[in-house]
Amino acid sequence: MKVLFFYESCGRGGQQTYTLELIKALLEKGHQVEYLYCQDNEEMLDSFQSICRVSKLKTLLNPGEYKYKPWKLFFIFKEIKSFVHESFDVVITGSGIGSLLVGRSLKRTRISHYRLMGCSLKQVERNIFRYYQLLKIDNFINGYFGWEEVFRELREKSVDDAKFIKTPFGVNTSVFFPMKIDEIKEFKEKLKLNQDKLVIGWVGRICRTMQVWGTVEFAESLISHGFEDFQLLFVGGGPDQDLLIDLLIKKNLLQRSCVTGWIDYDEINKYYNVMDVVPLLAKDPQGGSIIREAMAAGKLTVSVDGPSKVQSEIMKEDYSLLVPSKNFAHEAAQSFLQIYKKGLIEKMGLSAREASIKHLSFDKVANIIDQTIRSNKL
Repeated sequence: MKVLFFYESCGRGGQQTYTLELIKALLEKGHQVEYLYCQDNEEMLDSFQSICRVSKLKTLLNPGEYKYKPWKLFFIFKEIKSFVHESFDVVITGSGIGSLLVGRSLKRTRISHYRLMGCSLKQVERNIFRYYQLLKIDNFINGYFGWEEVFRELREKSVDDAKFIKTPFGVNTSVFFPMKIDEIKEFKEKLKLNQDKLVIGWVGRICRTMQVWGTVEFAESLISHGFEDFQLLFVGGGPDQDLLIDLLIKKNLLQRSCVTGWIDYDEINKYYNVMDVVPLLAKDPQGGSIIREAMAAGKLTVSVDGPSKVQSEIMKEDYSLLVPSKNFAHEAAQSFLQIYKKGLIEKMGLSAREASIKHLSFDKVANIIDQTIRSNKL
């Protein structure tokens, strides 16, 4: 079948890396897949182009721009309608605004439209969620790939349960995997990291809306608990990288930090491997590619069991730490130090690797999507 993925950007982010790996899995099942986007963020453009045809709309829509330049939505709608024009069997969208534009453009066609859920609508897409029924977004969506908590939110907008397709999260365990000890030591030396100190890591975009700031709070809380035998490794770039560095200086953490800037997608696994613990901390952290990738690399992960229940779908107590939203940095530090004192970091990391292989295979995700779009029952 001919499948089109529409997401706003090719920038480096969890949704983009997730979509990239999902496209690979669907290609292996014999589908023809293309990717369409409408922003200038293109850090992963080469990665997408290496596996499928990629197209960019002429009308660009920066994040949140639709709020003060709503006329752009009309031009994007027209472009999508012209681009699709019965050329595809299925279109899969990954955002609220994307599902609105694509859904409307597919009206009176035989093309199926599915939404791939990656976050809480209430927490991340508040404006879209507020006007979901008024905009009649659900009228133009055949089904939703997601998990129970996000389905509960959709029920509040009178979406029929028949449209819900429970889909596990996925990670490519061939791309993210534990390296040999001597390889890790060698790469640590290359990064000028102390071999004898723990490494706390962040991987992803550095901007105000991401949870990288929770990693800084975690470090502060560890120090307040009397634990200072660690280093910080921030892998990624973004518009607020300088702001992060300024914060590290202010908090007296820069001397124990390494900030790499953007690196190639194919190199990320090396950086995960030099980390000992990977936090994703906020009151209700969304996404979670960093958690799944770290698990696949055999690392201990720490996150928050927020209202959207995103992380609790994949993080279990045998191999990860999940803390309550209230005082999350303090709770995370306490939980981590208990594990550290018991010498369980490596053991839990290995269990996380086993769990990622067993439960987070992209092949499982691709099978569900493949069976759904082929049967076209919804």
